[in-house]
Amino acid sequence: ALNHSATVDLDGNAILIGGSRAEGTLSSRVDRYDFRTGPLERIGALRFGRERHRAALLADGRILVTGGFIGLGTNVSELVDPRTGTATDAGSPVVRRLDHSATRLRDGRVLVVGGITAGEGAYPKFTIMGKVFDADKAEAYADSFAIKRA
Repeated sequence: ALNHSATVDLDGNAILIGGSRAEGTLSSRVDRYDFRTGPLERIGALRFGRERHRAALLADGRILVTGGFIGLGTNVSELVDPRTGTATDAGSPVVRRLDHSATRLRDGRVLVVGGITAGEGAYPKFTIMGKVFDADKAEAYADSFAIKRA
């Protein structure tokens, strides 16, 4: 797959999520590669095939999958549990984005910032807006901000 995400889980396995196939179709696959025993194993699927998304490991072992391309940029987030392969809704950060960053902070929240949003016509629009994902809050994407230009 191309344009997938790869995240190391709490057990040291590589979790490969989504991407696009050679023929251009989007993948919803969730695969695990165990570095000790070998072959790539399909463990589940996302609700939507996507590429150019980002994934961040949460303290409880789940993986937050944000944004990406599903035909258009998406604002749909999912939580993947690598132990079971299940994907569940993680809310919406409002801004559709791809090629952004998703970084787990020391306090366990995930900073989702930047990237490309849908622009007018054929031109992409870059965003400097961000959201903070907090799995412990009912409204997981409650905190937002914009970076001010100098």
